[in-house]
Formats: sequence, C-alpha cells, structure tokens
Amino acid sequence: MPATKKPFAPKYRQDPNGPGSRAQWRSAFRERLGMDAAREAVGDKTPEGILGIPLGSVWEVIKAAYRKLVRIHHPDIGGDPAEFRRIQGAFEILEDRFRK
Repeated sequence: MPATKKPFAPKYRQDPNGPGSRAQWRSAFRERLGMDAAREAVGDKTPEGILGIPLGSVWEVIKAAYRKLVRIHHPDIGGDPAEFRRIQGAFEILEDRFRK
C-alpha cells in the first residue's frame, strides 16, 4: 500500500480554487513587512537606488529589477538577509506608490 502524501503547508490560508489568491499573497507579505518596517529597512537610501533603477521607472522595470535582485540575495540560497530585507522594503514602498 503506497504512503499518502502530506499536503504542502497545511496551515497556509488557501483559496478553494488554488494555493492562494493575489490578495492573500499580498496580505501575507504585508504581515511580514509593513510600511514602517519597509521604511526602516530602506533607511536613508532611495528605493530606486536600492533596486538600481532610474527615478520614474515604469512598473514592469521595477518588478523585473526586484525579481533579479531577489534571486541573487535570497537567504535560502546563501544571500545576505539584511540586503534581502532592504530589497523587499524598497519594493514595498514602490508598490505602495503605484497602488495609490
């Protein structure tokens, strides 16, 4: 008799249609890193400077730069957790500007 598989992350809030809606992912992200924590992580630098993009960049450029840097600095692959948090904070601030 084959062993039954355990569900992945059984305590994760799930949408009946799949692994989570965009709103659930966004709320989970904001729970981990709110705007105050994002501003603290960014410090005196500009979010654009942290992501290495020019001022006034379009959303696609911001998202591409964020994803590129996250792949490099993610702690699960040996990156610096402080730098990863700084990148997340910069993205959070820029996302908030675009969502308003």
